[in-house]
Amino acid sequence: MKLALKKLDLLVEILSEDKVLRILFRNNKKPLTRVVFCLSLEALAEEGYNDVVKKNIFILMIVFVGILVVLVIKNQKIEPNEQKVSIESVKTLKIGDATLNIEVADTDAKRVQGLSGKVGLAQNEAMLFVFDAEGYHSIWMKDMNFAIDIVWLNKDKKIIYIEKNVSPDTYPKVFYAKKADLPILSFYVLETPSGFLAENNIQIGDIVAF
Repeated sequence: MKLALKKLDLLVEILSEDKVLRILFRNNKKPLTRVVFCLSLEALAEEGYNDVVKKNIFILMIVFVGILVVLVIKNQKIEPNEQKVSIESVKTLKIGDATLNIEVADTDAKRVQGLSGKVGLAQNEAMLFVFDAEGYHSIWMKDMNFAIDIVWLNKDKKIIYIEKNVSPDTYPKVFYAKKADLPILSFYVLETPSGFLAENNIQIGDIVAF
């Protein structure tokens, strides 16, 4: 909402010469997205409306403008996630007191492949799955050759769920972040060598830095 507001200009003009109130919404980034609302105050006077009625109509106009602003904002195109763009260059992350060299999976093809087919991970290696939006992101062990620890993070990079020592033998079971046995939203998933979380005392609520 705040980002959208920055891109939207609201211009209110009272043109004294022809007594017209003009309200202009302009999206700076998309010049074609414009809405203009005009009302002739002089026409109202000619119809015999008194000052009180005019004030009430003006208040209704302001309410209308507020509703229109909300509708315009809601229809703004959401820009691609800036974190996703910048994370392409990330090579390491810090979790607890440990630093991991990471491979980033930020496309559908990379996420589907994951660690499948690899022989193993060194103790300082991991894979970070980056998604386009929060969702119920699940992981399974298809074509895996070694056990892993799995960490789910929210958009603030806070650990919200953990699975330890997940074996390839669990396939086709699907693992996902949950709370009280109900799925919860995540934004990132981190896969580390099995035993890494216990060895480094990584807990739900910890913040991952990258």
